Amino acid sequence: MKKYIFVGAVSHVAGLEYNAVGQSADFSDEYFVEALAGGASFLPEDRFAHHFEGFPPEQLAQYSDPYFFGVPSSDYTARVEACRDEVRALRAELCKVV
Repeated sequence: MKKYIFVGAVSHVAGLEYNAVGQSADFSDEYFVEALAGGASFLPEDRFAHHFEGFPPEQLAQYSDPYFFGVPSSDYTARVEACRDEVRALRAELCKVV
């Protein structure tokens, strides 16, 4: 099992709801690919950490709260978008989606 970090909107995986950037899940490699194929947006923990290196943890916690109604910083938004771009690339590579 490896740790993966959620970077999408709302997804339901294995009966659990993921609704906040930064939530973690432990999946086998096979289940990770199944989750990607099903439309969920997860990144391996090390890839998420790469995108959020140097980002203040308290801001990540604040912006990742599903009940946060403010406007996240442009830095946060750009980092989330970079994560989502990487998810799309992984999905295309691992799930053979064209």
